[in-house]
Amino acid sequence: MIISGSYDYTIKLWPLRGQVIDDFDALKYSYNNFDLSSNGEKVAYISTSDKTVIRDIATQEELYLDTYTDVKDVSFSPSGDTLATAIKDKKLILWNSKGKELYTIKDNSDILEMKFSHDGKLLVTANENKDLCIWTNTGKLKKRVSG
Repeated sequence: MIISGSYDYTIKLWPLRGQVIDDFDALKYSYNNFDLSSNGEKVAYISTSDKTVIRDIATQEELYLDTYTDVKDVSFSPSGDTLATAIKDKKLILWNSKGKELYTIKDNSDILEMKFSHDGKLLVTANENKDLCIWTNTGKLKKRVSG
């Protein structure tokens, strides 16, 4: 499945071949970032109104996370059970799929991007200080490489 977004405030889900299978309005605002769970069941996105949303593709139900202002990135773990949100105030928050906050990670600079490892045990972040950090999925810093 492929996910795409547009400045017309929509996010679209596409099969590898064929027509759009879901087309939804991202809160009638443009969005900053989005991610599709690896099982293709959920999409997470951030609106410019700072709402982080997890949408169930089958039911079209939306779960709004109690995130803070200036959310920069979202990333699902490979299992789809955990969602990470990067917040501009030097925080990375890990959530379960029901919207419960699991861990808060504090960095020394605003986190700009992040990705889980293929096994979901590690999370790699890049921050404004040009540091690359490797964290465990429980919020412990394993390694920092300064750029």
